[in-house]
Amino acid sequence: MNLFPIVTRELSVASRRPSTYWLRFWFSLVTLAVLLFILINSGNSPMAEKGQLLLVAVSIVILIYSLFSGVMLTADSIAEERREGTLGLLFLTNLKAYNVVLGKMAAYSLNSIFGLLSVFPILGLTLLLGGVTGAEFFRLIMVFLVTLFFSMSIGIFISSVVVDSRQAIINGLMLLAIFTGGFPLVWWMIQAVAGRNHANFLLLPSPVFAFIKAFQNGYSLGGRTQFWECLSTLVLLGLVGLAMASVLLPLRWRELGETSSEGWFSMRSKGRAKSVGAIPFKGGKWSEKPLLWLAVRDISLRKTNWFIGVMFFILIANTLAIYFLETNPGNSSTFSEVDDLFGISVFTSYGLHFLGKIILVSESSRRMNSDRRTGGWELILVTPVKLEEILSGQFHALKNRFSVIFTMLIFTNLLLLIQVYLYKEMFTEDRQAFVGIFIGGWIALWLDFNSLSWLGMWKGVKCVKQHTAVILTLLQIAAPGWLIFFLLAFIRPNARSPIPWVVGWFFITSMISAISGIHAKKQIQEKFRWAVLQTSRS
Repeated sequence: MNLFPIVTRELSVASRRPSTYWLRFWFSLVTLAVLLFILINSGNSPMAEKGQLLLVAVSIVILIYSLFSGVMLTADSIAEERREGTLGLLFLTNLKAYNVVLGKMAAYSLNSIFGLLSVFPILGLTLLLGGVTGAEFFRLIMVFLVTLFFSMSIGIFISSVVVDSRQAIINGLMLLAIFTGGFPLVWWMIQAVAGRNHANFLLLPSPVFAFIKAFQNGYSLGGRTQFWECLSTLVLLGLVGLAMASVLLPLRWRELGETSSEGWFSMRSKGRAKSVGAIPFKGGKWSEKPLLWLAVRDISLRKTNWFIGVMFFILIANTLAIYFLETNPGNSSTFSEVDDLFGISVFTSYGLHFLGKIILVSESSRRMNSDRRTGGWELILVTPVKLEEILSGQFHALKNRFSVIFTMLIFTNLLLLIQVYLYKEMFTEDRQAFVGIFIGGWIALWLDFNSLSWLGMWKGVKCVKQHTAVILTLLQIAAPGWLIFFLLAFIRPNARSPIPWVVGWFFITSMISAISGIHAKKQIQEKFRWAVLQTSRS
């Protein structure tokens, strides 16, 4: 036997999923809408400039899709087999570990590759407008395919060593963030301190660097060698990830104790029980709320707090550095250095908020989804425990465990406001826009916490797989705001002041978040038992 039986089986299963067909439809529709929106609002600029502008805009959308779809779709592929105990059945045959890894890789790449193929003709429309060369177009296609391969290899590697679906998704996104933004961030900081032409090798593992060098300007101006080096590095790292997954999978699949974190009613390993059993029940402050105690003792964020802490430390260091540069009148290169440091802070802050939302959605949907699949909710619903106690326990457990991250995100915006105040060379309109975004971010943070919590819980009950619940929740609440901000960034050159656009963006995203949260809370209160009943029937 070889990898083809697994591929055949997985492709047969994927062909019956509605998502296989709907994913490419919606992605191509969104990409086409972005192209038409920017084309209509591009003004009277020459057609060649419109073609280049549309190429950049559509390419950014496709790059984001290539980066995240691979990890989100594959991070739970092998881990799911391990949790359900079916992975061992494959090893009873003469299949090798690499057969399983490559089979899963081929099967789960179906949706992502179909999505890319559906938007390549839309991207090709930019060739008809002019200002885009054929070589530039094909270089971008290579970047998207290699980026998708790199992202999927990270997901497969994480899925081979992690059992819990929540940890698989979070760890996969964190590893992707380290390669995509972490190494360039270190390079950026070195450049800000030590000058140019230092540690350029840190840019090679980043798909964003290959994306920048794929355009004609970056490729022709000394970027040809860097482009191919970066592309080769990504392919090599992807192959290393698959090889490590093939080596580690036979060593890890027998470790059944890790599956203990799946549900309230699942078996727990001794190590896990000790780590979460430190929260007392009898006589504690949760002694009269057992469901709240169960939810609190099961949520552990120690593995991600260190990563968030490092990013928060970078913001503090940048704030102190900007203060030193702005208060040192003898520094001749203040403007460029402060501009670099502020840019690092903005991107780091964005990463912090994005990671915090991912962790929150993963936690809010995980418990609901795991006990939905294991039948735990059926056991609870036949007891005198009220539905309000179940939902209140889960929501307050999220508030308790996310208080530290929530506080960090509040202080993140405060540090950025301090940097805006210290940055004396910033234009007045830009200063007003940043102040509005950062202050509005405090309100949006509170709205998003409530909305992501309730919607994540509801999607966790409804969806069969947890990664599907995470994706749908982020697409409903976070994606519209990101898309609107992205579109405004491209049409802003035609606007005199960014303030109306910032206000409009904040109002629309706040309304989407608030309405989604209220609707999700109402749905889970009214249809929770119906969703559990549908699970038992299936």
